[in-house]
Parts: sequence; C-alpha cells; structure tokens
Amino acid sequence: MNFYYYLPIIVVILSNIVYHNATKNTPQNVNSFLSLTVTYFVGCIISLALYFILRKNIDVLSDFKQLN
Repeated sequence: MNFYYYLPIIVVILSNIVYHNATKNTPQNVNSFLSLTVTYFVGCIISLALYFILRKNIDVLSDFKQLN
C-alpha cells in the first residue's frame, strides 16, 4: 500500500501523544481555554505545513470546494 494511506493514521497517533503530554505538563493555574487554543493553533499550523509539503499541485480553492 501507499505511504499516503498510512500518513493520517500516523498523524493522529502522534497528535494524541503530543496532546496528552502537553495536557499533563500544563500548570494547573493556567486558563484551560487558552491552553486548548494554543494547542489546536499549533496543530493547525503543523497540518497546514504538511498540506503544502505533501501536496504536488496546490490549488487551495479547488481543495476547499471538495470539502463537505
């Protein structure tokens, strides 16, 4: 099978590991909503970077039209 078939599975597993480690290492007095926002913002940046790195023909508008 193709590597791109397994890539989403690998990303989900690694994201969960990083998320749970970040959650356990966050101090208790930090606002949980701010911590969650930063965590998802970092995940968004990494996902966007992977989109541009792994995509050969980048056509963002066409890709958005394919979303449901």
